[in-house]
Amino acid sequence: MTYPPKKRAKGLIKGLKAEEIVHRTRKNIEVKYDDSVYGPQTKELNNLLIKDIGRVIRNSVAMNQPTWWEMKEEERLKLCTGLSICYEIEYNQEMYDWLMKVVNKTYTSWKAKLHMFFKHYKGEKVPKEFVQRGRIDEWNWLKQHFLSPQFQKLSAVNLANRDKLTMHHHTG
Repeated sequence: MTYPPKKRAKGLIKGLKAEEIVHRTRKNIEVKYDDSVYGPQTKELNNLLIKDIGRVIRNSVAMNQPTWWEMKEEERLKLCTGLSICYEIEYNQEMYDWLMKVVNKTYTSWKAKLHMFFKHYKGEKVPKEFVQRGRIDEWNWLKQHFLSPQFQKLSAVNLANRDKLTMHHHTG
């Protein structure tokens, strides 16, 4: 008689959000840079940190600059403060570079989603994230930014470049 394989049980912290992990373990999550993977030590930690970076950007960081690199220092510090609640990040040059690359990508992605929202509703509706947090002035800045000739020109160039692709690469 053969027995079915044992089900793999989840560990103490598998599948939890960072706040719940910190609550259960009673200590912040340590993040160190690993040269062999060019980022945090494990895939799970990497994913958890990236999700929290997105959460902090959506909830705390002002959306009133065209790019992350043009962001004021006080806004960048909001990100560090938001992450320091759950994480103990070992900041060295490699970790800082990785973190800034991820933050820039996340900021750009969030702004692109807001632009899609803007185009869909033709600028008449305000996203609930902005209404709930009283950030209507940021949405008004974004609307002006999306309507600016500079942004329109850049958007048209990017659209034309995407149309030239012979193979649409989405494998990650």
